[in-house]
Amino acid sequence: MSIAGDHAHNDMAGQGDEYWDPEDPESEDNSWYEYFNHNGFQSNVPLSGNHPLGLLELPGVLQVWINHTKNAEFLEDAYHSMYPEE
Repeated sequence: MSIAGDHAHNDMAGQGDEYWDPEDPESEDNSWYEYFNHNGFQSNVPLSGNHPLGLLELPGVLQVWINHTKNAEFLEDAYHSMYPEE
């Protein structure tokens, strides 16, 4: 989830009464945020304004992704150097 779209906003990070059904706590219409908070866990959703951040909007995660991409390019070149016919 490099960016946070509708699924992240509603199903995962939705906050408030519209995202929680007290009569059916196991309902798939409840957000994960509300589910965990109603079950004794404190949840924190990184926000930009009132929207949850996607993973690549978090600087530490973005740097890991960049590093892995660079390593993948290097490994692909190394692989093709070792096995030129593939």
